[in-house]
Amino acid sequence: MSNNFEENNKFFSQEGTINRRTYITNFLIVEILESILYVTPLILILMFNPDIMSEILKSQTEALPRWINIWGLCTILVEISLLYPSIVKRIRDISGNQDNPNWVMLAVIMPLLVYLPVPAIIKQLFSGMSFFIVICLMAMKGKISGERPKSEVAKFNWGAMFGTWIWGLINKSYITLLAIPLFFTTGFIPFMILCGIKGNEWAYESNKKTLEEFHKSQSLQAGIFSAIIPILFIILSTIGLVAGTFALAEYLDKHPTTIKKLESYTEKMIKNTTEARFKQIEFTKDEYKFYLDPVDWKKLPKQSKINLFQVVESYVVMSVDKNYSKEKGIAPYIKEYNKIKIYSTYNNEILAEYYFDEQKYDELTQKFKNKEISPKEYVKSITQGLKLNENPTLP
Repeated sequence: MSNNFEENNKFFSQEGTINRRTYITNFLIVEILESILYVTPLILILMFNPDIMSEILKSQTEALPRWINIWGLCTILVEISLLYPSIVKRIRDISGNQDNPNWVMLAVIMPLLVYLPVPAIIKQLFSGMSFFIVICLMAMKGKISGERPKSEVAKFNWGAMFGTWIWGLINKSYITLLAIPLFFTTGFIPFMILCGIKGNEWAYESNKKTLEEFHKSQSLQAGIFSAIIPILFIILSTIGLVAGTFALAEYLDKHPTTIKKLESYTEKMIKNTTEARFKQIEFTKDEYKFYLDPVDWKKLPKQSKINLFQVVESYVVMSVDKNYSKEKGIAPYIKEYNKIKIYSTYNNEILAEYYFDEQKYDELTQKFKNKEISPKEYVKSITQGLKLNENPTLP
């Protein structure tokens, strides 16, 4: 057999072939690196910087901010350079005769096309095709690897997947300890799957049992970890949530300035995201006007339209009342809500508006306070004041 068709699981080597399992393993390793280099840092940046978040929101109708595009492109280039040997060997395994440079180039170039300055629908098409190629490389049976005998060790280990580092300590597979720092990144789930795929191989290296005894031991551990870990996760999450809530409440009670900072952050986030969503915002004595592209409005589901209007309401009260507090409720601001209108940028057609009679609102609120109507009836009555234009005139 030619050297080109010998199995070669070395990560950076382009010689030989690899089977589906090895390709998936290499792909997961690259995904974990992506979570460390790009996804997790970007999430943290967006969480703590509302200005950048608003810039991202603008990308719903425009290109992504340039610095994110460059960062993402550099990450993709790193990923492709790492995956390239695996793609070459996997396609060689599938074709079963000789190298197919056309398929290799397609698999390599397709992810890069997502960053071209083209309409969003074209980007989605490139992204979908890239995902399809990745799935095909994972799913298609290799002509070369398919003829080889299957390994008795290389089987999926559910105990390693659910137990990760705990399972690793029991089985002397200390590489699983990487799960601890990865738990705080988006790479944790890919690493769990990687543990499931590679677990048997890692554990068998230090195993002193026969193959049959080894599989019995792993089956027992798989049953235990598959049952205990999900339950343990729910219990610990609940305890952590309750403890965290009490700790946060106590901390905020001792540090009142932190509450003001959080409120300031929330207000800034709402203002930035609202201004990013609309083409223009104009406040007059009688109206608060928000201009939106009717095409964008048409695409939104009804609930998303309602949510958007609620964001606008918060934006308005924060703008007209510098001492705004949720504790005041909406009662003092019913007059302000009645002035809100979302207009079409195409022909100034009204897309959404709110009006609720102030006297009727006072009567309804009094009934609610006297428990004459339920909270559900109260909210339902108030929301009836919102009128949505579901079929605006489009350009």
